[in-house]
Amino acid sequence: MFENYKVYKNFTIEQAMQIQKKNSIKCLIVVDKKDRFIGILSDGDIRNAILKKKKISEKIEKIFNKKPYFFYEKK
Repeated sequence: MFENYKVYKNFTIEQAMQIQKKNSIKCLIVVDKKDRFIGILSDGDIRNAILKKKKISEKIEKIFNKKPYFFYEKK
């Protein structure tokens, strides 16, 4: 279900942008090798990195939010 929203921290900024564009989404879920949640990468994070002169070939591991706020619904 979340495959269209998932990226790994070793993905490049360009790869993340391509996934966002392909799926028309503004936020990606960053997971580790075991598919455990480790953070969120938003289009704002990517814009800020580009404004800070980061290359799109750089990894997202230094720009994604490692302490995001999130809500969930109890069932």
